[in-house]
Amino acid sequence: MAYKNTCNLLQSGVWADFNKALNKTVFEKSGDNWQFNAIAESGHGKAGKLFKRLYTPYGPYAINDIALTEALNKLEQLAKNQKSDYIRIDPTIYMQNSQLLLNLGYIKTARNSQPPQTLIIDLSDNFDDVLKNMSKTNQYLWRKAPANNLSFEQFYKSDELKPFIDMVNTTAQRNNAIFHNGNYYKTLLDALGPQKNSCVIYAYLNNKPVAGAIFVDDTKTKTRYYMYAGAFAEARKVSAASPLLVYAMQKAKQQGLYFFDMFGVSPIDQPNHKWAGFSKFKRSFGGTEVTYNGTYEKPLSKKYKLLQSARKIYGKLPIK
Repeated sequence: MAYKNTCNLLQSGVWADFNKALNKTVFEKSGDNWQFNAIAESGHGKAGKLFKRLYTPYGPYAINDIALTEALNKLEQLAKNQKSDYIRIDPTIYMQNSQLLLNLGYIKTARNSQPPQTLIIDLSDNFDDVLKNMSKTNQYLWRKAPANNLSFEQFYKSDELKPFIDMVNTTAQRNNAIFHNGNYYKTLLDALGPQKNSCVIYAYLNNKPVAGAIFVDDTKTKTRYYMYAGAFAEARKVSAASPLLVYAMQKAKQQGLYFFDMFGVSPIDQPNHKWAGFSKFKRSFGGTEVTYNGTYEKPLSKKYKLLQSARKIYGKLPIK
């Protein structure tokens, strides 16, 4: 089944429910051939937190320029009512160029808030064909999993998250990275797990959990999203992350989902990108590359110039 441009998870009712559970203010709007979920928030970082914005992550979704224009007009009206200083968008429409947004007063940001590229794996074929599109190494590790004493299990309840949170903390220390805290993941499963829209999957080595990942399912677009992952050092001995992902795809297919979204890869022509290693791992499972339009902002108050100046001073764009 060929992948078509669809409303991204971050613009879905599923993700809106999660953000509401995080006590965020979310505005859900739709019209002819368009929709958006806008989050009222302050920016992040030393400069960003002083400014109010409406943000539509991977949105608005629209099927053409006319629909996108209508969505943006509605978004701007809403932002002004909320006394926002600026609007931030990542429109998921396949535009031929960015002139429409520029004409409407939007500015392309120096950095993107969301990954501008992702990888979509088609699960609608026979699963043997899905496997054939993976690297030989991934196929081998999947077949070898039982002999390596690897097993897998999927859970929807947040009380199963303790091993995953420990894995994430261990991974953060190992990679000198910053991840979400445990309450974030618990809220995710508490909000979406009961409807079976979010789950954690573990890989067990000799019945001990050694790797884990959280997935979110959008049943409207029939897509499973690979969201968060962590592992203990023991997982490396048997490359547990690879068969864990294959298991996640197999379960998604069994549950009637058609697509598996890797949720972000770095540009293939940037071997020194900070995501390059993880992106190489993701690409080893096959799939179709999808490129989005990137992040744009529209100033709504004179304070926006102060924000731009502050960003230059601090030397970075507050994203996330």
